[in-house]
Amino acid sequence: MKKLVFAAVLVCATSAFAVTTTWTGNADGTTWGDGGNWDKGVPTSADTAILTGNFAVTIGSGDAVTVDKLTLDANFTGSLTLAADLTVLSLLDQEAGTFNCGSQALTLGDGWSKDGSFYVHGGIFNAPNADGLLVSYARASGNTQIELKGGTYNANGGTFSARIPGPIQTNYKFTSVDQTFCNLEFVDWNNGTGQQRLWTFGTNTVTGVLKHLVGTMGYSYSGKYRFRVTGDFYAGAKAYGDVSSPTVQAVVLCGTGDQKVVAVQPSFVPNGSIGACSMNIDKPSGKVTFVGEDDSPSDFYFGGVFVTTSATEIDMSALRTVAFGQTSQCPCIIRDNARITWPESTIMLPGQGHRIYCNRQDFNNLAITNV
Repeated sequence: MKKLVFAAVLVCATSAFAVTTTWTGNADGTTWGDGGNWDKGVPTSADTAILTGNFAVTIGSGDAVTVDKLTLDANFTGSLTLAADLTVLSLLDQEAGTFNCGSQALTLGDGWSKDGSFYVHGGIFNAPNADGLLVSYARASGNTQIELKGGTYNANGGTFSARIPGPIQTNYKFTSVDQTFCNLEFVDWNNGTGQQRLWTFGTNTVTGVLKHLVGTMGYSYSGKYRFRVTGDFYAGAKAYGDVSSPTVQAVVLCGTGDQKVVAVQPSFVPNGSIGACSMNIDKPSGKVTFVGEDDSPSDFYFGGVFVTTSATEIDMSALRTVAFGQTSQCPCIIRDNARITWPESTIMLPGQGHRIYCNRQDFNNLAITNV
């Protein structure tokens, strides 16, 4: 307890002296840790750092850095390269220039007092490679904003890990337009039972693994949000009580090879508050297999649209039960060229306006009911 109190006093004390310090490059024009390159000295964890002009700036090896805010402004035509880890507590805002993470870790936010928002509105952001990690910690009761639009996000084979706390209502807005990720995950880092809200916008591609393991995933106001996934998809809501659906909208499985859909929580319980959740299987080749976490028996619930638009082999035999529906204006469309091996039990839960299109399918046990 004494350590916690001390930390709080220390933060308050240092924040009183927070400054905005702007890069001048008047020393060697390169070294982040050289105070002569800044108009108000090297930025600290309480400060805002602004990079401007045409300079090749390097955070040197062994010089792990923490700042409150970092801006690569619209006049920055140079580069920032990490040779050590970087933490940005409140906001990383890239409007221009090139950001090179290499194999270093980039951490956004602290999960408790800082939101860790992240903008790539211009320039090129080269994310940490497979040896590094980009972690975004959302603040409890916060409003973290991720905006990857206007600039270019290069995944470099690494992982973007969005970590959202469970104990208290949290809003996490993830806006990404026409970007490509290698591995992308939305996970709960606090094992809580709060109502995380994950709002997602844009059309993007995930070439590796997409994991959605937190509360309810929101959808774009235009209703056109989707991730095109060519790898495996882990669906679940580990820390959201019994409102436990795949909670996704318009995830499109479109890889040319075999893909898995993994139900992370052992039992998915249908709940009318889920909203429009959907999945589209549109594969030119390969097979889709639905399994439980660690290949354990599991149920799977689609809260909205399920569409097959290709002659894909789909194996659900490892599931105990699959359930569809309960959301209005969200059809279940199973094309007659989809070759589906159904589980032991299939349940259709048509709500008002719900439509089911299904042809040439052989079910083991089928129940159509309205609950």
